[in-house]
Amino acid sequence: MLKRLAEKIEERSAVISVFGLGHVGLPLSRAFARAGFRVIGVDVNEAVVRRAELEHGLETTTDGEKATRISDFIIICVPTPLDENSQPQLTHLINAAETISKALSEEKFIILESTVYPGATEEILIPILEKTGLKAGLDFGLAYSPNRIDPGNRDWPLEKIPKVVAGINDECREIAMELYRSIINAELVGVSSIKTAEAVKLVENIFRWINIALVNELSIILSNMGVDAFEVIDAAKTKPFGFLAHYPGIGVGGSCIPVAPFYFQFKAEKLGLRSRFIELAAEINRAMPAHALAVIRRSLREHGRDLSGAVVAILGLAYKGDTSTTSNSPAVELAKLLAENGAKIKAYDPYVSEVEIDGHKLRSEGSIEECIADADCLVVATAHSLFKRLDLEMVKRLMRLPLIVDGRGVINPSACVDKGLRCVRVGGRDSSDGLLSQCA
Repeated sequence: MLKRLAEKIEERSAVISVFGLGHVGLPLSRAFARAGFRVIGVDVNEAVVRRAELEHGLETTTDGEKATRISDFIIICVPTPLDENSQPQLTHLINAAETISKALSEEKFIILESTVYPGATEEILIPILEKTGLKAGLDFGLAYSPNRIDPGNRDWPLEKIPKVVAGINDECREIAMELYRSIINAELVGVSSIKTAEAVKLVENIFRWINIALVNELSIILSNMGVDAFEVIDAAKTKPFGFLAHYPGIGVGGSCIPVAPFYFQFKAEKLGLRSRFIELAAEINRAMPAHALAVIRRSLREHGRDLSGAVVAILGLAYKGDTSTTSNSPAVELAKLLAENGAKIKAYDPYVSEVEIDGHKLRSEGSIEECIADADCLVVATAHSLFKRLDLEMVKRLMRLPLIVDGRGVINPSACVDKGLRCVRVGGRDSSDGLLSQCA
């Protein structure tokens, strides 16, 4: 079986189905299509399927059973979010597995890329697939390879990022690595077990989750000392070893960094263990939108304006610069808090047309100019490249008050002073309100 699959990879005759056409599955599908494979993109959302077909030229379908039947490799990239209690929500994975099992036959190969807790492939995916009577690693191939796609990062496209791969046995790992070798121009890292590969994804994101929380907390303390955290970090990162720069901001968003720690925590608690670092980081990072709110409120008061009734222009609704994803976006959370506290909200995001806030639509204005016109405070909530080139003279001319609150550290405060503007960085020297009292 594995020899025949290897031959199909080499000949580019293998058919590949990718379940889930989000920020992971879509670029993965396109990469395999560019490599010469027939690729079938599968998603339950008809609008997503149509967009992938029209905008990217992919062969797509909502019929996962049919796609499985005609495919050699089935790669699962479905969302694995958290529920309202920060517990793993694996409904999409279970549904995909059930669909695949209906058409599963010998000589097919399943690869899971979705973020899961260590052991989930063995505890959830394999039992569903083996209800067919077929055995993983014997009748069909099985591997796990955690996705490492970084949306909006042009320096590190999918093809350049080293790929971690594990199989249910050594032979399956080698076949999966051979498949990924056709699209990855970087190191392929084989690990000893699927559980190890599952843990790799979580540890990578937990590292960032905790370090972002650390700099968020340090920035508040430093600002109370009259020290700018951004200047400290920029100086510290000149050390050529032992330091990796992370920066403070209004919070952490996306479907990976704020999610992965709780998949790890879920499994740890099943073993009667806990991670106090993860818990503390969650407390700090989740408080950052409220801290940003406190900074905005105080800054407005220093200009003789109350937050209630003030016009606040928010630049950015996506969770990350140069992306359109609003999953767990702290920008959206901040907008919600501002609205709850009586501010009049305007927003502009070149990638996001609208978001829902407490049952109401917050629509993006047509331009930066429309967004900031007559605003009392401009808040940079997302690090889009466009906002890094903000025309400060235009800002000064159009706004009612000369106040910018930079939640992403993308505006030069000195340049603002030169233009007659005040720029308060969240995490900067003069943004000390809010977080410490909330987390005390």
